[in-house]
Amino acid sequence: MQKNPDAADVARNMIVGIARNGVGPRQIPMHSHKRGQLVFTERGSITFQSQDGIFVVPSNRAVWVPPNCKHGAFFPRQFAFRGIFSHLSCAAICPSVAAWFRSIR
Repeated sequence: MQKNPDAADVARNMIVGIARNGVGPRQIPMHSHKRGQLVFTERGSITFQSQDGIFVVPSNRAVWVPPNCKHGAFFPRQFAFRGIFSHLSCAAICPSVAAWFRSIR
């Protein structure tokens, strides 16, 4: 799995995985990725901010962040999330993969 999510934008693989565990509060400033990003919240919650609004992603749910979409995140307490970055040619990933993430824990 990729340690640095920014490196996902330049990776040769079509799909790159990430895993993050941490203790909040933690704020991730607004940024964007060339790839689409599917984030599954395994533990805790994530508050996502985008140009379209603010969205709370509770535990055991996923959020799709389209390619080049500016977004930020806030983790209010202990968290664990898993994610995949998909190349633009694969960016039509089905958001129903939350069950798949639970199966690979």
